[in-house]
Amino acid sequence: MAFTIRRNRDYASELVLWQDVLAQNKDHYRAHHALGSLLAEAGKLDESVVHFKEVLRLKPRFADAHNNFANVLMDRGDVAGAIEHYRQAVTLKPRYVSAHYNLGRALAKDGKLEEAERHYLEALKLDPPLPDSFHAARAQRDEFLRLCSAAQKRLILGYPETGDDRDNVPTTYLALVAHALGDKVRRV
Repeated sequence: MAFTIRRNRDYASELVLWQDVLAQNKDHYRAHHALGSLLAEAGKLDESVVHFKEVLRLKPRFADAHNNFANVLMDRGDVAGAIEHYRQAVTLKPRYVSAHYNLGRALAKDGKLEEAERHYLEALKLDPPLPDSFHAARAQRDEFLRLCSAAQKRLILGYPETGDDRDNVPTTYLALVAHALGDKVRRV
């Protein structure tokens, strides 16, 4: 029982869990990958690099490790190194949406815009946005603005501003509508 309680305390942290796995098996590629990711999230990029290099030494065809290592390299400003590993990821896993997107981002940063566009388009082809989601959002926004404009007109016509404190309710609504409309507010 005491052993179980002690082990539960050890595993309270995901970082400790993976460090313990590595203490038992230094060639556990998943532990290296997990530690590389956790350390990167914590901003410990140099330590993260050590683990990603090790996972790629142990399992060089691990596309996720190439993609995640490339993310760390981008964060460190090593765009060329990142591009190399993003390319590995999409070569190993051609339908890897995130890797195509990330490669496009890195290529764009490196000034290779035509190639970047090809990878952005590939990512969109592999994982297209929901049908009409952009157009639906735009239509909802336009309908909201139309309703706000109609409400604004009714409020103005029904409660003309007189400067009196009794106007605070319609004035408050008008302010909310004006805020929603942004620069599209039209004073009557």
